[in-house]
Amino acid sequence: MKSKTTKVRRYLAAILTVLMIFQQATTSVIYASSEAAVPTVTEAPAAQTEEEPEKQVEETPEEKIPTEGENEGEESATPTEAPAENEAEPEVTVTPAAEPTATEAPAVEATATPVPEATEVPEATPTEVPKKTEFSGAVDNAMATVSLSQSISADAVFVARQYTDGDDYFDNAIDAEGSWLTANGYDGGQVIDAAVYDIHFEKNGQEISVNQNATVNLQFIKPILTETVDGVPTSVHILHIVNGTAVEAGSLNTDANGAVTVANINTNGFSPFVFVKTVNGDVTQTADDKETDLSKFFTSMTVSVDGKEVKNDTLVKPDSTFEFSIAFAESSNQNRMAQTVHFDMPNNLVHWEENGILKEKGSDVVAANYTVDQNGHVTVTFTDEFMSKAAQGYLAGDFYFKAGIQRTVEQEEVTITVPGTSLEKKSNLILMPA
Repeated sequence: MKSKTTKVRRYLAAILTVLMIFQQATTSVIYASSEAAVPTVTEAPAAQTEEEPEKQVEETPEEKIPTEGENEGEESATPTEAPAENEAEPEVTVTPAAEPTATEAPAVEATATPVPEATEVPEATPTEVPKKTEFSGAVDNAMATVSLSQSISADAVFVARQYTDGDDYFDNAIDAEGSWLTANGYDGGQVIDAAVYDIHFEKNGQEISVNQNATVNLQFIKPILTETVDGVPTSVHILHIVNGTAVEAGSLNTDANGAVTVANINTNGFSPFVFVKTVNGDVTQTADDKETDLSKFFTSMTVSVDGKEVKNDTLVKPDSTFEFSIAFAESSNQNRMAQTVHFDMPNNLVHWEENGILKEKGSDVVAANYTVDQNGHVTVTFTDEFMSKAAQGYLAGDFYFKAGIQRTVEQEEVTITVPGTSLEKKSNLILMPA
């Protein structure tokens, strides 16, 4: 009976042990599920795995078999209930897992991937600024037309600004022309009128440098350099002030009163330009001092027969018609020529024309009318138009006429002289009966 009781106790102890292990496992699962799972990196197992150590089974100590009352209390316990603090946790033997051997990852050979060569990005082509060489438009007291040898920005603006006496710009420009006046035989007292222009280009309101060959045409709305001196010839000039020195820079057109109406400028740069009018000779000369003897202005005499000039060794027939051309010109060392002048025909002439006209040299414009009396006294009257033009400079021209030669039977040579002058012309004659 004792043996049987002992076996029963052993069976009950075994069952109790299993129940306690089961309870412990359930508690561990509940506890583990409450914790946040932490991912772990598991290395690949080594090629060779160490032998797993034999599991050691601990002997379960022989426990006291509880009484039936105790068994009933144990059986009524809820398996999922956590054990009491004072209750000793049953020992659970955990068989350690085989320690994994770190498998070395195969070395990856670094392959240099060629970087594609950077493609050069072409620079953005800037928008080309329009350029031009021709400019025109209104400026101070004029309409301007400008032609440049090289193009500049089409946004540039041509400026011609007029200054008057009393402005610093005017005074500085006038001072700079002094060396030019002296070099050309003028003095300060011979300048009777002047105008100054600041001629240049601007862009966005700022002056820009344009240093190149250029032509500038200014058509003045109101003529400039209008001052005159009665009976005294004048000249007009356009000067460009370059580095403080004045140089001539073109030509000027004038009206019948000698005022400037048009400027034709040739230059290789811009800025100050001076328009100046000077008198030729003594500015104090009056109309009463004008010379009326035309022979005092004679400079040469040419005699021709049938279009061929007669020289000292030229043989001519006495009855030939002789053509005369007497040149005259004013000079600065004598009084001005009056509008009506006189002279006497050369000696030894006969059958001259009694009246005629004189034309401006190289044109059909009438410059004067003349008459010849029976004694060979010539009166020449210049037109008003011609005298107005002459006021801009010295009078000059040629007096043409035709006549015959008077001779005696014995004469083999005839000398023709102009009274009051040193002009003479000798001609050898072919002797023929009178």
